[in-house]
Amino acid sequence: MPKDNSFLGGIVGGGVALLFYGHDGFYVLPIIILSGAIGGMMFAMIPAILKTYLNTNEILVSLMLVYVAKLLLDYLVVGPWSNPEGFNFPETRQFSESARMPILFDGLRIHAGIFITLITVFLSWLILYKTYLGFQIKVSGLSLKTAKYAGYKGKTMIIIVFMISGACAGLAGVGEITGPIGQLHRNISPDYGFTAIIVAFLGRLNPVGIIFASLIVALTYLGAETAQIFLQVPKYTGQVFQGMILFFLLGSDYLLFFKIKFLGLKKNEL
Repeated sequence: MPKDNSFLGGIVGGGVALLFYGHDGFYVLPIIILSGAIGGMMFAMIPAILKTYLNTNEILVSLMLVYVAKLLLDYLVVGPWSNPEGFNFPETRQFSESARMPILFDGLRIHAGIFITLITVFLSWLILYKTYLGFQIKVSGLSLKTAKYAGYKGKTMIIIVFMISGACAGLAGVGEITGPIGQLHRNISPDYGFTAIIVAFLGRLNPVGIIFASLIVALTYLGAETAQIFLQVPKYTGQVFQGMILFFLLGSDYLLFFKIKFLGLKKNEL
Protein backbone atom coordinates (compact mmCIF):
# COMPACT_ATOMS: atom_id res chain seq x y z
CA MET A 1 0.00 0.00 0.00
CA PRO A 2 1.15 3.53 -0.69
CA LYS A 3 2.01 5.84 2.14
CA ASP A 4 -1.54 7.13 2.81
CA ASN A 5 -2.14 4.22 5.18
CA SER A 6 1.21 4.72 6.93
CA PHE A 7 0.26 8.39 7.29
CA LEU A 8 -3.09 7.48 8.81
CA GLY A 9 -1.49 4.87 11.05
CA GLY A 10 0.98 7.49 12.21
CA ILE A 11 -1.78 10.07 12.70
CA VAL A 12 -4.00 7.75 14.72
CA GLY A 13 -1.08 6.36 16.70
CA GLY A 14 0.24 9.89 17.29
CA GLY A 15 -3.18 11.03 18.47
CA VAL A 16 -3.28 8.21 21.00
CA ALA A 17 0.28 9.05 22.11
CA LEU A 18 -0.80 12.66 22.70
CA LEU A 19 -3.90 11.44 24.52
CA PHE A 20 -1.65 9.53 26.92
CA TYR A 21 0.80 12.41 27.23
CA GLY A 22 2.21 12.45 30.73
CA HIS A 23 1.08 8.89 31.48
CA ASP A 24 3.65 6.24 32.27
CA GLY A 25 2.84 2.56 31.93
CA PHE A 26 3.69 -0.54 29.93
CA TYR A 27 0.22 -0.46 28.32
CA VAL A 28 0.72 2.86 26.50
CA LEU A 29 2.97 1.69 23.65
CA PRO A 30 0.92 -1.47 22.83
CA ILE A 31 -2.25 0.66 22.65
CA ILE A 32 -0.50 3.09 20.29
CA ILE A 33 0.72 0.24 18.06
CA LEU A 34 -2.72 -1.37 17.95
CA SER A 35 -4.47 1.93 17.23
CA GLY A 36 -2.05 2.70 14.41
CA ALA A 37 -2.71 -0.68 12.79
CA ILE A 38 -6.47 -0.15 13.08
CA GLY A 39 -6.15 3.35 11.61
CA GLY A 40 -4.25 2.08 8.58
CA MET A 41 -6.72 -0.79 8.19
CA MET A 42 -9.77 1.49 8.23
CA PHE A 43 -8.26 3.91 5.72
CA ALA A 44 -7.39 1.00 3.43
CA MET A 45 -11.06 0.10 3.36
CA ILE A 46 -11.78 3.15 1.18
CA PRO A 47 -9.95 1.90 -1.96
CA ALA A 48 -11.02 -1.67 -1.12
CA ILE A 49 -14.73 -0.81 -1.15
CA LEU A 50 -14.37 1.38 -4.26
CA LYS A 51 -12.49 -1.42 -6.03
CA THR A 52 -14.98 -4.09 -5.00
CA TYR A 53 -18.24 -2.33 -5.72
CA LEU A 54 -17.35 0.37 -8.28
CA ASN A 55 -14.43 -1.37 -10.03
CA THR A 56 -12.13 1.63 -9.59
CA ASN A 57 -8.37 1.40 -9.93
CA GLU A 58 -7.02 0.75 -6.44
CA ILE A 59 -3.58 2.18 -7.25
CA LEU A 60 -4.91 5.52 -8.47
CA VAL A 61 -7.36 5.82 -5.56
CA SER A 62 -4.61 5.04 -3.05
CA LEU A 63 -2.27 7.56 -4.64
CA MET A 64 -4.92 10.29 -4.57
CA LEU A 65 -5.70 9.54 -0.93
CA VAL A 66 -2.09 10.39 -0.12
CA TYR A 67 -2.94 14.06 -0.53
CA VAL A 68 -5.99 13.68 1.70
CA ALA A 69 -3.81 12.16 4.43
CA LYS A 70 -1.13 14.84 4.06
CA LEU A 71 -3.66 17.67 4.28
CA LEU A 72 -5.24 16.06 7.33
CA LEU A 73 -1.82 15.81 8.96
CA ASP A 74 -1.09 19.46 8.11
CA TYR A 75 -4.35 20.55 9.69
CA LEU A 76 -3.70 18.62 12.89
CA VAL A 77 -0.08 19.68 13.46
CA VAL A 78 -0.87 23.32 12.72
CA GLY A 79 -4.19 23.37 14.54
CA PRO A 80 -5.57 21.27 17.39
CA TRP A 81 -2.51 19.07 17.98
CA SER A 82 0.18 21.75 17.69
CA ASN A 83 2.71 22.07 20.47
CA PRO A 84 1.63 24.95 22.73
CA GLU A 85 5.30 25.52 23.56
CA GLY A 86 6.59 25.03 20.02
CA PHE A 87 6.66 28.68 18.86
CA ASN A 88 4.04 27.95 16.16
CA PHE A 89 6.17 25.33 14.40
CA PRO A 90 3.96 22.73 12.62
CA GLU A 91 4.63 19.88 15.00
CA THR A 92 3.19 18.23 18.09
CA ARG A 93 4.63 17.72 21.54
CA GLN A 94 7.39 15.19 21.98
CA PHE A 95 5.82 11.92 23.07
CA SER A 96 6.44 10.69 26.59
CA GLU A 97 9.00 7.93 27.12
CA SER A 98 6.30 5.28 27.63
CA ALA A 99 5.03 6.05 24.10
CA ARG A 100 8.43 5.59 22.41
CA MET A 101 10.08 2.54 20.91
CA PRO A 102 13.23 1.62 22.84
CA ILE A 103 16.45 2.39 20.96
CA LEU A 104 18.52 -0.78 20.62
CA PHE A 105 21.97 0.77 20.06
CA ASP A 106 23.21 4.10 21.32
CA GLY A 107 24.02 6.51 18.52
CA LEU A 108 21.93 4.63 15.96
CA ARG A 109 18.30 4.90 14.86
CA ILE A 110 17.54 1.17 15.13
CA HIS A 111 14.71 0.64 17.59
CA ALA A 112 12.46 -2.17 18.79
CA GLY A 113 10.19 -1.74 15.78
CA ILE A 114 12.52 -4.06 13.88
CA PHE A 115 11.16 -6.96 15.92
CA ILE A 116 7.60 -6.03 14.91
CA THR A 117 8.79 -6.00 11.29
CA LEU A 118 10.34 -9.46 11.52
CA ILE A 119 7.25 -10.88 13.24
CA THR A 120 5.02 -9.35 10.54
CA VAL A 121 7.20 -10.83 7.79
CA PHE A 122 7.05 -14.27 9.41
CA LEU A 123 3.27 -14.13 9.82
CA SER A 124 2.87 -12.98 6.20
CA TRP A 125 4.98 -15.89 4.97
CA LEU A 126 3.07 -18.31 7.21
CA ILE A 127 -0.33 -17.12 5.98
CA LEU A 128 0.60 -16.98 2.29
CA TYR A 129 2.42 -20.31 2.03
CA LYS A 130 1.10 -22.49 4.83
CA THR A 131 -2.62 -21.72 5.13
CA TYR A 132 -5.72 -22.20 3.03
CA LEU A 133 -6.44 -18.48 3.32
CA GLY A 134 -3.09 -17.72 1.72
CA PHE A 135 -3.89 -20.06 -1.16
CA GLN A 136 -7.20 -18.28 -1.71
CA ILE A 137 -5.44 -14.91 -1.66
CA LYS A 138 -2.89 -16.00 -4.26
CA VAL A 139 -5.52 -17.49 -6.56
CA SER A 140 -7.73 -14.41 -6.28
CA GLY A 141 -4.76 -12.18 -6.98
CA LEU A 142 -3.88 -14.07 -10.14
CA SER A 143 -7.43 -14.22 -11.52
CA LEU A 144 -10.78 -13.32 -10.01
CA LYS A 145 -12.51 -15.48 -12.61
CA THR A 146 -10.48 -18.51 -11.56
CA ALA A 147 -11.22 -17.76 -7.90
CA LYS A 148 -14.94 -17.56 -8.67
CA TYR A 149 -14.81 -20.84 -10.60
CA ALA A 150 -13.05 -22.48 -7.62
CA GLY A 151 -15.76 -21.27 -5.29
CA TYR A 152 -13.74 -18.52 -3.60
CA LYS A 153 -15.29 -15.14 -2.87
CA GLY A 154 -12.97 -12.87 -4.81
CA LYS A 155 -14.44 -9.62 -3.50
CA THR A 156 -14.08 -10.82 0.08
CA MET A 157 -10.44 -11.68 -0.60
CA ILE A 158 -9.84 -8.17 -1.96
CA ILE A 159 -11.20 -6.60 1.22
CA ILE A 160 -9.21 -8.99 3.45
CA VAL A 161 -5.95 -8.25 1.61
CA PHE A 162 -6.54 -4.51 1.81
CA MET A 163 -7.26 -4.76 5.53
CA ILE A 164 -4.08 -6.76 6.17
CA SER A 165 -1.88 -4.51 4.03
CA GLY A 166 -3.44 -1.39 5.55
CA ALA A 167 -2.70 -2.68 9.04
CA CYS A 168 0.92 -3.38 8.06
CA ALA A 169 1.26 0.13 6.59
CA GLY A 170 -0.23 1.54 9.79
CA LEU A 171 2.38 -0.33 11.80
CA ALA A 172 5.08 1.20 9.61
CA GLY A 173 3.72 4.67 10.34
CA VAL A 174 3.60 4.01 14.07
CA GLY A 175 7.16 2.68 13.99
CA GLU A 176 8.28 5.89 12.29
CA ILE A 177 6.75 8.33 14.77
CA THR A 178 7.43 6.34 17.96
CA GLY A 179 11.06 5.81 17.01
CA PRO A 180 13.72 8.51 16.98
CA ILE A 181 11.26 11.13 15.66
CA GLY A 182 9.02 10.92 18.72
CA GLN A 183 6.38 13.36 17.45
CA LEU A 184 4.14 14.25 14.52
CA HIS A 185 5.18 16.84 11.94
CA ARG A 186 4.54 17.50 8.27
CA ASN A 187 7.31 15.31 6.88
CA ILE A 188 7.08 12.13 8.92
CA SER A 189 7.56 9.93 5.85
CA PRO A 190 9.96 10.78 3.00
CA ASP A 191 7.98 8.80 0.39
CA TYR A 192 8.74 5.40 1.90
CA GLY A 193 5.35 4.15 0.72
CA PHE A 194 6.20 4.70 -2.93
CA THR A 195 9.60 3.08 -2.42
CA ALA A 196 7.78 0.07 -0.95
CA ILE A 197 6.34 -0.63 -4.41
CA ILE A 198 9.89 -1.04 -5.75
CA VAL A 199 10.84 -3.17 -2.74
CA ALA A 200 7.83 -5.46 -3.31
CA PHE A 201 8.69 -6.01 -6.98
CA LEU A 202 12.38 -6.45 -6.28
CA GLY A 203 11.56 -8.99 -3.56
CA ARG A 204 9.43 -10.93 -6.08
CA LEU A 205 6.35 -10.45 -3.85
CA ASN A 206 7.87 -12.87 -1.35
CA PRO A 207 7.91 -11.82 2.33
CA VAL A 208 11.43 -13.15 2.85
CA GLY A 209 12.70 -11.68 -0.40
CA ILE A 210 11.32 -8.30 0.60
CA ILE A 211 13.71 -8.20 3.58
CA PHE A 212 16.76 -8.46 1.31
CA ALA A 213 15.22 -6.12 -1.28
CA SER A 214 14.60 -3.50 1.39
CA LEU A 215 18.28 -3.64 2.40
CA ILE A 216 19.34 -3.05 -1.20
CA VAL A 217 16.97 -0.11 -1.64
CA ALA A 218 18.07 1.30 1.72
CA LEU A 219 21.61 1.47 0.33
CA THR A 220 20.35 3.81 -2.41
CA TYR A 221 18.99 6.16 0.27
CA LEU A 222 22.23 6.09 2.25
CA GLY A 223 24.34 6.37 -0.88
CA ALA A 224 22.33 9.34 -2.13
CA GLU A 225 22.71 11.13 1.22
CA THR A 226 26.46 10.47 1.26
CA ALA A 227 26.86 11.60 -2.35
CA GLN A 228 24.89 14.76 -1.60
CA ILE A 229 27.21 15.63 1.27
CA PHE A 230 30.59 14.75 -0.26
CA LEU A 231 30.00 15.05 -4.02
CA GLN A 232 27.39 17.82 -3.99
CA VAL A 233 25.01 15.88 -6.25
CA PRO A 234 21.22 16.30 -5.95
CA LYS A 235 19.53 14.21 -3.28
CA TYR A 236 17.14 12.83 -5.90
CA THR A 237 19.97 10.78 -7.42
CA GLY A 238 18.90 7.87 -5.20
CA GLN A 239 15.38 8.02 -6.61
CA VAL A 240 16.82 7.89 -10.13
CA PHE A 241 18.65 4.68 -9.23
CA GLN A 242 15.49 3.27 -7.66
CA GLY A 243 13.57 4.02 -10.84
CA MET A 244 16.30 2.35 -12.92
CA ILE A 245 16.14 -0.75 -10.70
CA LEU A 246 12.38 -1.02 -11.20
CA PHE A 247 12.66 -0.31 -14.94
CA PHE A 248 15.28 -3.01 -15.55
CA LEU A 249 13.42 -5.47 -13.33
CA LEU A 250 10.19 -5.03 -15.27
CA GLY A 251 12.12 -5.19 -18.55
CA SER A 252 13.82 -8.46 -17.57
CA ASP A 253 10.46 -9.95 -16.55
CA TYR A 254 9.04 -9.03 -19.93
CA LEU A 255 11.94 -10.64 -21.78
CA LEU A 256 11.83 -13.77 -19.60
CA PHE A 257 8.11 -14.49 -19.77
CA PHE A 258 7.21 -13.09 -23.19
CA LYS A 259 8.65 -13.70 -26.61
CA ILE A 260 9.25 -10.83 -29.00
CA LYS A 261 8.27 -11.75 -32.50
CA PHE A 262 8.68 -9.50 -35.53
CA LEU A 263 5.91 -9.96 -38.05
CA GLY A 264 6.65 -9.08 -41.64
CA LEU A 265 4.11 -7.88 -44.14
CA LYS A 266 2.35 -10.52 -46.18
CA LYS A 267 2.47 -10.34 -49.95
CA ASN A 268 -1.22 -9.40 -50.29
CA GLU A 269 -0.64 -6.49 -47.85
CA LEU A 270 2.10 -4.92 -50.01
